[in-house]
Amino acid sequence: DVLRLPIASEGRAAVEEEGKASDCEEDAASAHEDAASENQMIQGRGDVFLACLRRVQLQAANEAGISFEQAWAKDTLVAQEWYSNYGKDKHRYAAHRNTSLWARYAVRRPNVQHIELHLLPLGLSRLDCSVGEEEPSCEAGFVDATDVASVFWKLAHARGGSFCAFELGELYASKPEYKAVIDSHGGPKKFCDAHLGLAFVTTSGGVSEIKRVL
Repeated sequence: DVLRLPIASEGRAAVEEEGKASDCEEDAASAHEDAASENQMIQGRGDVFLACLRRVQLQAANEAGISFEQAWAKDTLVAQEWYSNYGKDKHRYAAHRNTSLWARYAVRRPNVQHIELHLLPLGLSRLDCSVGEEEPSCEAGFVDATDVASVFWKLAHARGGSFCAFELGELYASKPEYKAVIDSHGGPKKFCDAHLGLAFVTTSGGVSEIKRVL
């Protein structure tokens, strides 16, 4: 028989407390890592799609032995570049791609079954990079949901508490990256629903407004 020595109650309690503290530290560290990872994925880096498209288009040009202006980038390869930054969020990627097409930063190749993309001069100008560089030399700006929510709140405050949703068109024209963030949430209403300081309402006259509520 194995001789089992009893552990004093005080010693056992200390061991248990130490174990609990260790578990709490591990849980806190895990939660911090998860939050950091999630934050990295949900933040909408405004020009990261254009940077990814530029790299894939440059690679396509080099492989085909043609100029950058003649090359087309496969959407699947651009998506892989984008996913490496934010994880495989197809909805968010599509929002950024569609916004870039809408803003004429890029164009889709016509008459082909699979999506192929081409960076337009306006997109290159936005990146402020020269075509001959292997990697973009500029630092793309960060735009996340918090930034856009703050802009909405300040705009509503400046207008006396609310502004009409149709004004978003003018805002998107100057800040297309805002549209990508809104679209990735499913539209203005769902975006406002996700932020406590904002509300999307429709008046009795059928006019949609974005209001500040705090």
